[in-house]
Amino acid sequence: MRFIHTSDWHLGRFFFGLHLTADQEYLLKEQFIPLIKDTKPDILLISGDLYDRGVPPLEAVALLDEVLYKIIAELKVPVVIISGNHDSGERLAFASRFLSEQKLFVFGGFNPDIDSVTISDSYGAINIYPLPYTEPVTVRDALSDKNITDHNSAVSEVLNIIKRKHPSTNRAIVMAHVFTIGGETCESERPLSSSSFAGGIDTVNTSLFNAFHYTALGHLHRAQTIGSNKVRYSGSLMKYSFSEANHVKSVELVDMDRDGNCTSERIPLTPKRDLRQITGFLKDILSNENRSDDYLEVTLLDEGALLNPMEKLREKYPNVLKIERPMLMRADSKFSNNRDHKKATKSELFSCFFKEVENKDLNDEQKIVFNEILDNINKDNQ
Repeated sequence: MRFIHTSDWHLGRFFFGLHLTADQEYLLKEQFIPLIKDTKPDILLISGDLYDRGVPPLEAVALLDEVLYKIIAELKVPVVIISGNHDSGERLAFASRFLSEQKLFVFGGFNPDIDSVTISDSYGAINIYPLPYTEPVTVRDALSDKNITDHNSAVSEVLNIIKRKHPSTNRAIVMAHVFTIGGETCESERPLSSSSFAGGIDTVNTSLFNAFHYTALGHLHRAQTIGSNKVRYSGSLMKYSFSEANHVKSVELVDMDRDGNCTSERIPLTPKRDLRQITGFLKDILSNENRSDDYLEVTLLDEGALLNPMEKLREKYPNVLKIERPMLMRADSKFSNNRDHKKATKSELFSCFFKEVENKDLNDEQKIVFNEILDNINKDNQ
């Protein structure tokens, strides 16, 4: 059996004042759908965070509608979706019972009876168990189990129920939107619920998934394996923070044999515009012959003041989104460590300002001139 595992599309993402829907549309229509057409999976698994927020913008909803129609109606590939912590599970699962008849299986909340999707290949049946993102308190109340105090104990109990009901002759896949112990994080991931009890934690022990043939995880944006090759995060559709600049975004193409052993291939996705970080002096960056439409974070090494650096950079790099000035911050931090700004004299403040602008200290003559000007101003104000 062949399947594709993906997650964390975050459709409708708003990033530094820009809507990324057009970039997401390019990836899904020009790369992801052709990949499905070429590889011919038996099913597609999407492990949460389809949308970036619970009430997504209209263009994001329209994009998802179009993409799912092409995959299910035109390419005849069933799709299983679970909600993530960015999604509104109830909204996402609207009309899910009807849609399941059209091979779109959407799970937006915890069901104590434990849902599953069963598909078959030439070797027999495979059960897919969806675990949509759920607050621990919801699971505790639904199961009337006071021992559930955090995400780890909630997931543990749900998986125990699955293991008790799972037919021993069938292979098993779990889909979950969780933060596992040992997972590598980045800036764009929203922390999971803080509604744990008695000092509980939001991480989940990877060993809980050992009994299953494959675990398709969502939530962390870097593609990674956790503990073993059969527990995987597919990573996000595209880069959603500059901390992800070095990520290679991808989906997992997985083949499962008759015994449930999985062979996985990570298929990269190349965006229309990359998200990159560049570092250097302003004049050197501007003299670079290569114009770029990529989304950029620029770290300038210049120590003195610069006139309209963002405007100058955007003439050549129109999608510069952020400028960092570590040398100015360093100078400012040195002053702050020596004395609080509020307690500094006007002469000290001007000396600091002059140092930042000219990258040199005031000489004695300049100090005298400044103090004379300051005295004259004070006399005029008296």
